[in-house]
Amino acid sequence: MNLFCLIAINLAFRRGHLDRPVMLGWAGVVLGFAGVIKFWAAAPALVLLVLCLLLKTDRGRRVRNYVLGLVIGFVVPAAPFLVTAPVTFIRSTIFDQAAREGSPVAFGVKLANLTGLIDFYSDTGKLMLNAGANSMFAAGEQAGIGDAHSIGWLPILAAVVLVALLVVGYVRQGRRLTPLELLSLATAVIATVMVTAYSAFFYHYADFPAPWIALSLGGAAGALAGHRRWSKVAMEFFAVLILLVTVLQVREMYPLQRTGAQALASQIPPGACLVTDEVSLTIAADRFARPPAGCPDIIDSLADTLVLSNGVSVQGGAQKMPSVVAQWQTWLGKADYVLLSPGQASRRRIPWTNGLSAWFNTEFVPLGTYSPATGQLYQRVNYTPPVGYPSATS
Repeated sequence: MNLFCLIAINLAFRRGHLDRPVMLGWAGVVLGFAGVIKFWAAAPALVLLVLCLLLKTDRGRRVRNYVLGLVIGFVVPAAPFLVTAPVTFIRSTIFDQAAREGSPVAFGVKLANLTGLIDFYSDTGKLMLNAGANSMFAAGEQAGIGDAHSIGWLPILAAVVLVALLVVGYVRQGRRLTPLELLSLATAVIATVMVTAYSAFFYHYADFPAPWIALSLGGAAGALAGHRRWSKVAMEFFAVLILLVTVLQVREMYPLQRTGAQALASQIPPGACLVTDEVSLTIAADRFARPPAGCPDIIDSLADTLVLSNGVSVQGGAQKMPSVVAQWQTWLGKADYVLLSPGQASRRRIPWTNGLSAWFNTEFVPLGTYSPATGQLYQRVNYTPPVGYPSATS
């Protein structure tokens, strides 16, 4: 989504000002497609529309081309879903997911993600300069453990400093902001409010405001640098800073590069019915495509739970809905293998209850050992694998 939003902005602007109507039309197409990927792209799309409406010259053509492009960019790729199941498409994406009920996440944890300080907090919420692979960022979805405790005042201070830099930088310019600067600032504010006020929060949500905050800070930094000599110093400083952050990220993520997919593939026969809460693991193991007839085709387990519960997540109480639990038991009951992702992630996607867990433990047995990279694979008790593949009951 970020990639296509930024491509659209490059098409829409020239030297900080809105480009010709034809270019705004293409920008609309790209932004519309970004909205198909994730509805958050509506934020920069709306701001850009307002900028077009505020123009005094050639306003009609710009608005017309831009809106037409938006409609085409969104409707064409969404058409297969809108045509075959319009009600389900709208309900499942807008009402069940966009307006879902989630569990609250500490405001400090959200700010730590937005400011990048999440790299320096351990997965237990302790501030560490050398958190590395044990940081909340490296923990990914498991970083929700930080919700249970405060992570201090530092993320709030960092956010205040960033806001102060923006205000001082743009005030010091002494000129009217360009349309591109206005769009960057407005989208940064809207995006930040959206992800901090949303009922759910995941570690990658901070990616949405990131480019707009970066663009805004770039403009403010240029104004603060002032003289060309200081601009050069500022550029060199940020170049070194970016390099250091890159080294930190590589060091942090390097231990997580191996997924154990090859080991998974050696245990699951091609063509077997496999159900998982984390489809990326089965894709990595080359066991995602071509499920057998009658096998549940689950691509997004969290989305399935949300649709079944009309927008209630597991944290919001989906496991208290008998029909949701019953459907998951039906899906699991058709599987030859079940792969549950590492940690407690599956418990935030599948509405496990004591009854569902007890049934599962009588129907499936662990195959192999638990892996912190790929989780635990289970095999149906009465399933006989082909020759050359292990049996959990032997």
